[in-house]
Amino acid sequence: MEVEKIKNLEQNKAFKRSFFSKSVWRKYALFPPALVLFVALFGVVYLYNMDQLISYYCIPFLVVLLLATIWFKSTRKYLINQELNNGESFQICLVLPLKKEKGIQYKVFTPGANRLNRYFLEKKQKELLNDPGKYQTLAENLKDRQVVELENEGVCITVEKQKMRWLSPRPMTNVDEYIVYYKNNIVSSISNRDMRRYL
Repeated sequence: MEVEKIKNLEQNKAFKRSFFSKSVWRKYALFPPALVLFVALFGVVYLYNMDQLISYYCIPFLVVLLLATIWFKSTRKYLINQELNNGESFQICLVLPLKKEKGIQYKVFTPGANRLNRYFLEKKQKELLNDPGKYQTLAENLKDRQVVELENEGVCITVEKQKMRWLSPRPMTNVDEYIVYYKNNIVSSISNRDMRRYL
């Protein structure tokens, strides 16, 4: 993909909204409205099973269901808008694999000006593969999608646990992989299909 198009994508609000809408489910603020929504839905299903769905008993549950739905949707929208407008850095970075062991994939990327420079990353990748001591001890303590910056190297290391795909394993391809580096510590993989949709 062209570098300029990817840099423009970093400023594209529709793309960012799509990205944040996929990660907003991890926020604890959605738990209370989701719980109320579940309780109201459970009440409606219970009344349906008792053949009392068309009765006065159902009105409170329907009202709570309606209010919980409005609460849930407005909270979700607020959280997405909050992420869009907080002014934190939002960078799309090219990522290259380092090594894979015990179901964990070690990857290297740079959040700086060379974040889309394949030649710079390949050079750093070779240096790190020739001298694994530079990153081995730091990377071993990383949790999934955490980031550690290597001093004097200008690159970061992240790890990703490989998920078992029983039905449709992902084929190995030579397609470039990208990640979103957000708030200087959050890493999330992004598919080329999602990126091309907004280019």
